[in-house]
Amino acid sequence: MPRSELALKIAFVSRYPPVHCGVGEYTRMLASGLRTVLPSASIRVYSTGEAGWERYYDEPLGVEIIPSYMRRDPSYEGLIKNLEDDGGADVVHLQHEYGIYGDGPRIVDACWRLLRGGWHPLSWQHSTLWFISRVRRARRGWRRRGGPAGSTL
Repeated sequence: MPRSELALKIAFVSRYPPVHCGVGEYTRMLASGLRTVLPSASIRVYSTGEAGWERYYDEPLGVEIIPSYMRRDPSYEGLIKNLEDDGGADVVHLQHEYGIYGDGPRIVDACWRLLRGGWHPLSWQHSTLWFISRVRRARRGWRRRGGPAGSTL
């Protein structure tokens, strides 16, 4: 069967309603738009546990929400475990915002683990910092200069 006929598996890493958050609302709108052009896609959101730790569904959009980590989680092991338990994804789309994930290397390390595991993480930056943390400079050598918001790992 050609790849175009298979259902695409999309995983968002983001907050999601009912948690009040602009990033979560944006993720829901993005899932809605994707549903119109990819009706057979499997769309899951790996979210914070702020709305509880039970999986739930956004029935109108057919989106499953899987609480997987805490804000500024020390390791994001729950995220990695839930993604693995669910059979992975064709693309893992991180909706990054410093108030949720912090500016340290923890979420970046989780994305690197996904990349090394053969998955395709994509990060969209909802906020940009002008300074460079010593940890990031030492561990990755990355520099953030306030350019375009989106980036890939």
